[in-house]
Amino acid sequence: MATISQSDRSTTITLASVTAGPFDVGFLVLSGDSLNLYLNGEKVSTGWILSASYTDGYSDDARVSAPSALAIGDVLVIDGAQPASRDDYVAGDPGLVTKLNQEFSRLWSAVQDLHRETARSLRGLEPVDPDNGLSAGDIGAAQGYAEDASAAALAAAASAAAAAAAENSLLRWRGAWATGTLYRPNDIFFQAGSSYVTVTQHTSGTFATDLSAGRVTMFAQQGSAGAGTGDMLASQNLNDLASKPTARTNLGLGALATLSAVGTSQITDGSVTEAKLDAAAQAKLNATSGDITTNDLHGAAGGVRLYMGALERLEAGTQVRIRKDAQVIVASGASDNTRLSFGLLQGGTLRVSVDLRREGGTSSNYMRLIILRVRAGVTSDLTILQTNQFASFITLTADISVLPGDEIRLVQATSGTADCYARNLRIQTNGQDLWPAPTGGLVEGNRVLS
Repeated sequence: MATISQSDRSTTITLASVTAGPFDVGFLVLSGDSLNLYLNGEKVSTGWILSASYTDGYSDDARVSAPSALAIGDVLVIDGAQPASRDDYVAGDPGLVTKLNQEFSRLWSAVQDLHRETARSLRGLEPVDPDNGLSAGDIGAAQGYAEDASAAALAAAASAAAAAAAENSLLRWRGAWATGTLYRPNDIFFQAGSSYVTVTQHTSGTFATDLSAGRVTMFAQQGSAGAGTGDMLASQNLNDLASKPTARTNLGLGALATLSAVGTSQITDGSVTEAKLDAAAQAKLNATSGDITTNDLHGAAGGVRLYMGALERLEAGTQVRIRKDAQVIVASGASDNTRLSFGLLQGGTLRVSVDLRREGGTSSNYMRLIILRVRAGVTSDLTILQTNQFASFITLTADISVLPGDEIRLVQATSGTADCYARNLRIQTNGQDLWPAPTGGLVEGNRVLS
């Protein structure tokens, strides 16, 4: 028979190192027992493993392991749980005595569990040894505790009633009055310009009936209509200002606010400069959306011209807008030749393509199409299309970025003793019309330029 020593069947372990166990249960575990595990005050179960070797239905070496390592300082509490009873007692069973002994052990373990849980739940009471009984003083003290608890309950009830009364005394704004609405005491609403407070709880019907029945009463009456003293009326459009000049000064408007038009003589702080105007115009011309609606405005002779409606932003594409098809031969040692010069009103990207081949010379001789850009009087190389391919043409392409007012020059050149053959010179976009400058004529539909 197992001897069950006096125990609260509870073990508390505070971890001094990181580990997943196993952790000693610390008390006798009977076959069929279950354990309650608490980690840092929270009950846990999933993934925990109980390992025990049972002899005669009990184990004194039971251990539990966590599903993962616990941290330093974690607190693990292992409690025994009331064991389940068995129902296999049969008269004449040679193991009946052993089974009864195990059952008595379970009963004693259950008593220990109940004692532990009771001690935990009644924390305000001191444990009493049942062998010595209770003294008259203990009973009197208990009666005193009961009286104090009753008085505290009455005080709490009084406090709750006072809190409810205070809450009911608060005013609650409900907005505009509406029929068919539940109103409680101290609800405030407005009706026909005046505000009213609810006296008794009711569901609103007709406002005049509720008012005459005393369910609501006037809280604040609407005042008489009038201009009032010091009021400003919308109908006066600021004509009722005491001093318009003072008001303009306070607003920081100054004398410009009274002018119907502003000329250069009124602008004295240099806030509007030619550089700022140029920058704003350039930004507008380069914008990817929006319209320029100026009607055929001209700058200086040969300058950029703006047309009614939006100028599209160019995108490199496959549609031919300008072409020069004639085959050109450059003699050996000839100087560079400008084959096409074209000014632009639009910004964006253009695609330049050309067919080139070498005739004569050696593989070290290159046939070139140099793409130049003239911007604000400064000429710069954008890219060079070149090849040393002999006899047969090769098509070369390049995408170039342009701004309004740019001039693009396409220059044919060769090196060494070879002759450069060029044909099918193209300027292509992705569907946009081209507006050349300074002539102003629309270039569209595969137009040939000389």
